[in-house]
Amino acid sequence: MAIRLFIFFILVGFNFISAQNKGELKFENTSFDFGQIAYKSEAKAVFNFKNVSQFPVNIKRVSSTCGCTVPKEPKSTINPGETSEIIVLYDSTRVGPIRKTLTVYSDAVNAMITLKIIGEVLPKQ
Repeated sequence: MAIRLFIFFILVGFNFISAQNKGELKFENTSFDFGQIAYKSEAKAVFNFKNVSQFPVNIKRVSSTCGCTVPKEPKSTINPGETSEIIVLYDSTRVGPIRKTLTVYSDAVNAMITLKIIGEVLPKQ
């Protein structure tokens, strides 16, 4: 029993140590509201973030739930204290409500971060 307990604490310790060597991204906002926008108008959302850790963070990819939402990925490595942004363009030729989700994948402690955009594209006039 003592051996099992010892092994358990060793494994927990390794997990704690590995988590300590990962970076962390902090987003200013994780949602963006376009409000009501005109048909075919520029629809651009900007998500600013910072590496708030002492370790570099590698952005693996940024994916969207729809082809109408196109994220421009930041550079792949965000160094400690560095800021960057993810720019998202929305195809405003689709009339109606906007409810889209993007996911940022990285090797940070917060490895998956969900970003949301909402709003409404008004009919063309």
